[in-house]
Amino acid sequence: MFHVGHFAGEIPAGTLDAARAVADGLSMSPFDIGFDHVGHFAGKPGNLPMVLLGAESQPALMAFQATLQDRLLRAGLTAGVVHKRFTPHLTLFYGRQPIETRPIEPIRWHVDSFVLLRSVIGQSRYIEEGRWRLDAPASTSDTP
Repeated sequence: MFHVGHFAGEIPAGTLDAARAVADGLSMSPFDIGFDHVGHFAGKPGNLPMVLLGAESQPALMAFQATLQDRLLRAGLTAGVVHKRFTPHLTLFYGRQPIETRPIEPIRWHVDSFVLLRSVIGQSRYIEEGRWRLDAPASTSDTP
């Protein structure tokens, strides 16, 4: 949803605290998402991200991503990738050959929480740094 930064060693002081503070202050309703295509993104030769791709119209997911990005940027976390146009996807694995984008039987689920993950560079390992529930009442506005 938002790449906070690329750190080869220690994470700079305050970065995790700032990301956690943004997450603590985020209040949105749970929502449903779906993926209905499989394909790949551009990448280094022999290391192409193979992904599930989402349906074109996922307004709740798009609003969540935009709100999260806006608040992280306001908190000073500007080392991340700023998405001018966010592409809903789920990375499955990294492959050697590109695959043609094609439809699949839709995969859907209900999103009721989000996670801050630290990717350990070069180890294909992730450390959970925090988890937050989406629990705002459905009647509240979820717009940024």
